[in-house]
Amino acid sequence: MNLTNYEYMLDMLTGRGMFRPHAVEIIGLLKKEVQGSIEVQWEEEADYASQLLKDLNELLGPIAIKWIDENHTEHYSFIRDMFLPDEKKKPYLAVEITDKDRRGHDRTYLIEGIIGKIRACLRKATAENPVGEDAVIYVSVDVGVRK
Repeated sequence: MNLTNYEYMLDMLTGRGMFRPHAVEIIGLLKKEVQGSIEVQWEEEADYASQLLKDLNELLGPIAIKWIDENHTEHYSFIRDMFLPDEKKKPYLAVEITDKDRRGHDRTYLIEGIIGKIRACLRKATAENPVGEDAVIYVSVDVGVRK
């Protein structure tokens, strides 16, 4: 069973690190924005290749950025750039964890908390073994569950 259009947009926000209540609020703003111009059946099954979802994603970015700027600048500052068009995004160091959502679809989370530790390790590694400006450094993180 696929996600509905509403659930798909909700996952677009929560998958980028936004808390569910804030994501619901932003989707409410998106609904107001498209009302009268784009017909959306929010409870219909999402067609992942549809022009509708592409259009909604394009509209979602500016709405999310405005909401972040007006409400939670510091808390969401690390995900704000994810909502910019590709040509305006700044390069950033990110660690992603992918798992399955309640319907079995892959969902990726940005984990900001350990970035500082990874940067420190990279500084140490590159100080001992200098690399060129264009070098790509791969970082692997194993995550376990304590019992």
